[in-house]
Amino acid sequence: MNVMPSLPPRFRLVAFGMGVLMGGCGLVPPPQPDYTRYFLLTEPALSGAPHASAPEGLRIGLKPVTLAAYLGSRQIVVRRAENEIAFQEYDRWAEPLEHSVARVIRAQLLEDPVVADVFSPPFPLEGRRDYDLTVHIVRCEGVSATRGAAGTAVFAAVIELSTTGAEPRTVVRRMFTAPEAAWDGKDFGRLAGLLSADAAALAQEIEGVFPKSPGT
Repeated sequence: MNVMPSLPPRFRLVAFGMGVLMGGCGLVPPPQPDYTRYFLLTEPALSGAPHASAPEGLRIGLKPVTLAAYLGSRQIVVRRAENEIAFQEYDRWAEPLEHSVARVIRAQLLEDPVVADVFSPPFPLEGRRDYDLTVHIVRCEGVSATRGAAGTAVFAAVIELSTTGAEPRTVVRRMFTAPEAAWDGKDFGRLAGLLSADAAALAQEIEGVFPKSPGT
């Protein structure tokens, strides 16, 4: 008959703890797959060639784009009813939405031959800015299909163009609402594409409010 040697109490405690630890390893659940998908607003297909703007073309200061508070999450927003929204757990913006909109606007404006340059804060101390542009995004989301109505992509913003200097004045203040486009409520890649087109349409609207020459 084998007789187990008697262990000192402290060694028994260590052996017991190791047994519990090794036995518990089998209870740890396996890692779960990450189903999160990330989306971007993309610029329209631009020429990529330098435009022929004159040196005296407009120099625009694009202030930081702001959002309605509920759009500040990285999760894509879907409106289920007039007063109900849902934040998508696994469908998210890859960058802050305000940065995406600013990127699309800037790329589009730089294609305009009337525009010589578009500055982002902090604005350079040297050199002139003819106008400062403020953009506030009011809507940028999907809307679920309800009661037989098709789902849509919805985008709206307030734009304001003002002079610079010690006493700036507002030249233009306008509400922009993109035409609603059909969306099936499931394809978030398509939703990102539709909202990208809306942001580009916003930039075209902005181009239309520029005076033909500085100071007018």
